[in-house]
Amino acid sequence: MSSDREFYLGWFHARYLWPLRTFVDHARLVHLLQFLDGIIVLEPCSSGGAYVVAITGHAMVVIHDSDASISVPCTLDIPDAAFEAAKPAVGPLMDYCGQSYRPDPPDWMQPGRVYVYTAGIHIIPAMRHPVWAEEENEFQPCFYARTASVSEHNRGLDFRMTKGRPLDWRAFLKSTLELPDAAKATTRFDPHIPALFAPLLEMLRSTADTPPAIMSHTTKTHPSGQNPVILQISGHPEVLGVWVGSAEAEPSPIPAHFTAEAST
Repeated sequence: MSSDREFYLGWFHARYLWPLRTFVDHARLVHLLQFLDGIIVLEPCSSGGAYVVAITGHAMVVIHDSDASISVPCTLDIPDAAFEAAKPAVGPLMDYCGQSYRPDPPDWMQPGRVYVYTAGIHIIPAMRHPVWAEEENEFQPCFYARTASVSEHNRGLDFRMTKGRPLDWRAFLKSTLELPDAAKATTRFDPHIPALFAPLLEMLRSTADTPPAIMSHTTKTHPSGQNPVILQISGHPEVLGVWVGSAEAEPSPIPAHFTAEAST
């Protein structure tokens, strides 16, 4: 039986998948009837590679993966189990004479690439296990695999790949970057929103010799009525984040007892 359904194929580094779980969970919790096709976008980049984008109504992160590939922008609804399968392996904690050691696990234990296609998703290791070195190339055991849903679709359990993107993230990012800095130094915000970036920062920290620093600045009010905050990470120009929900505010006075002389 033939099908007129278009077929799409793409891939990106697995290390970028599991930190996006917080964005997915937030969108499902807050935007119940939005983003039904998912919030993760894989989109080609004109300078090579592809963008891996996570979009919610309150925060967005754009990652340029120079080794990724996709022919057209596609939105991915990824099962919860796939995020866990993409989480980097951690070596065992070992001890010798009171000193603790944690050796790096071998590459065959590390997630390598996430392959997404109209028919499903699978995650392969960074290298094939040495005991299978002589096997034919088609023999590729993977950490995770699931076929795409056909009729019924359950978010969190099923996979779906849809052509297009849920929001024009480029237009929003462009308009945000053109805003001047906020006039006031004090802003108020929901701490849960910037915390969405924590797993991504932890992943970048684990692969760097020097812990990355966060650089952010608050802009003037966007036409949407929010004050977007632009987030960059030192040493990682491939990552750009934006979160909203902040508003300029007058600083509250700090009670004098915090700086009073200590009582004896």
